[in-house]
Amino acid sequence: MPVATAERVPAEPATATAASWTPESSPGWLRRAFTIISVIALVPAVQGLWTASVAPPASLSGHLLSPQVLHSTLLLTAVAAFCVLLLSGIIAIGAPHRRVAGIVDVVVLAVGIVLALGRFALSHKPNDEGALTARAAFALLHHQPVYGVNWPAVFTTVPLTKTMNGGGDYQYGYPPLDVLVTAGVGAVLHHTTIAATLVTMGAFLVAVVVLWFRVAPVWRPGVTLVMLALDQLAGFARGGSPILIAIALLVPVFLRFDLTGIGGRLGPVGLAKGAALGAACAAQQLAWFVVPFVALSLYALRARELGHRRAALLVGRYLASAAVAWFLIDLPFAVSQPGAWLRGIILPLDQHAIVHGQSLVDIPYLVTRGSGALDLFSAATVVLLVGLLTAMVLFPGRLGPALVIMPVSVFTVATRGAYDYWVQFSPLWLAVAATVPLDHFRRAWRPKRIDAMSPAIKGVLAGLLVTPALVIALVGAFAPPPLQLHLVATRPAAGHPTRLGEVDLTAVNVSGHPLSPHFAYRVTGGASNWWRVLRGPATLAPGQRASYAILPSNASLTLQPGTALIVVSDRPMTISVLPMPASLHG
Repeated sequence: MPVATAERVPAEPATATAASWTPESSPGWLRRAFTIISVIALVPAVQGLWTASVAPPASLSGHLLSPQVLHSTLLLTAVAAFCVLLLSGIIAIGAPHRRVAGIVDVVVLAVGIVLALGRFALSHKPNDEGALTARAAFALLHHQPVYGVNWPAVFTTVPLTKTMNGGGDYQYGYPPLDVLVTAGVGAVLHHTTIAATLVTMGAFLVAVVVLWFRVAPVWRPGVTLVMLALDQLAGFARGGSPILIAIALLVPVFLRFDLTGIGGRLGPVGLAKGAALGAACAAQQLAWFVVPFVALSLYALRARELGHRRAALLVGRYLASAAVAWFLIDLPFAVSQPGAWLRGIILPLDQHAIVHGQSLVDIPYLVTRGSGALDLFSAATVVLLVGLLTAMVLFPGRLGPALVIMPVSVFTVATRGAYDYWVQFSPLWLAVAATVPLDHFRRAWRPKRIDAMSPAIKGVLAGLLVTPALVIALVGAFAPPPLQLHLVATRPAAGHPTRLGEVDLTAVNVSGHPLSPHFAYRVTGGASNWWRVLRGPATLAPGQRASYAILPSNASLTLQPGTALIVVSDRPMTISVLPMPASLHG
């Protein structure tokens, strides 16, 4: 009896499916995906411009167009931008050729720039940094001192950086490059306030265009997304933050950073990059934290090729070009106001500003009842910086590509560690990730003993380098608060039964140091201006108990659930937290 055999269906060749996913075709597919993502990501920016343009026009000064015409123009711009993005998405999603995707990328970039300029036209009110820069530029144009001068009038409309001694920083505390450029533009426009925001917005757009054209095509939609669609960077630019000038100068420093000094010669390009690094340091202090990581990375990249001596000399020439640029920019102020200039440019580093940010300092500020050892956070910052620099020397292959991320990592254990730093440095992440091959870092010099270690031992060693800083910061975070606080009464303001008036409380200094308490109200992570002390001693000795009567800085303040009263002191830096009730009580 014949045996039935199953009919075989010929299988498709295995290579038929694999052929569409070969490494050669993947970049084209990936680029198309990034293009579509960038189109989608810009839609909220279009909506943001549309929402702002349909709002009632304000009485704006300094515009060539009337507010009504400006709003109408930007409303139509938003509608047109949405139509262009819609068409770009249709083309990109089925683009058969890379050239078509490239054209779409250019269009999407142009839309992003137009949207950023539209938002700037509607809203370019300076933030605290921009307002200080505008006032300093005005002083420079009128031959007045720039550094060492208090300008309290600036902070009637912008937030004040409060200090732990119960005061605030009313002076210009940044390097002078932004002031010099703003003064030049302000002399032309006859308006330093608009000039301050125009300069940073211009620097931001220059950084966008330079980075976009210098990265590989597959990365270009990512540049549009990060720098234009997310809006955080553009927000800092609209506010006049000097860091945008520093970032614009640092972008070319890190583009193909691995080629700097190749063959032992810096050449005009290498010297220009060094000068750009120095100019960035003359624009904002965050750039200072980049310098040691740049120096160590450049040395590691060149030492295997040139030898240690020649590599060290090369790094020295590179840093010398940076120092010359920095010195020439700072020279007029170093000569005319040497003491005030020096105190001004190091002000953010030793100002003892009130704790703030998204870092471990949130534990005593927002979670527990405070800490009597906030100074440990400053010590942890230094220890972490040293640990990360050591890790860079030992593991350049792994950590070299992160040389622009690690400088801001130190702020995770600082008393002020806002996420703003991460956002502001993001263009530099792209500059390195998109232009520096990983193999170049992996061929960098490192101690021979490191290569002999197993991956597990390397991991343990890397962990040991950052552990001391984390331990110090955690000790500071969980140290007991120095003041035992007890709320006695929250009284209504005179004639306003729902508003908060006088607050009565008792405080006992349980620490071993005399403390000078200063009071503020904490709402949604931020602190109010300092409250006025009606009764109570200025200084509490160790073990002393005292009663205080304090008055809010805001006459229209009403109590809200989840808020707290914070009591801070300086030298030593401490904070004590007293949760507040949701309603008034006697």
